[in-house]
Amino acid sequence: LSARFLFSELLRYEKERGKTDSTSRLVHELYFRDFVRFSSLIKGSQIFRLEGLYRRHPPGGWLQDATDVLSSWRLGQTGFPLVDAAMRELLATGHCSHS
Repeated sequence: LSARFLFSELLRYEKERGKTDSTSRLVHELYFRDFVRFSSLIKGSQIFRLEGLYRRHPPGGWLQDATDVLSSWRLGQTGFPLVDAAMRELLATGHCSHS
């Protein structure tokens, strides 16, 4: 099952039956898939480094007290804006999206 085939079938379905929240979400996921794929082509192996794309470790390094690390992560207080925003959303709503 290719992404192109899935996309064309989604368009056909939407033309026949109309757009739904589910079809829109699936199209979004296909766009996000391509974004991640092409971003990784540009960034190369940097995406696998412990310090990430920006070459910085989490505050305090990796070997912190497990309780503090998990608490900061769970509360959205890691110091990494994308992670913090996602975790605060999860804490507030019980749902975490990447859109």
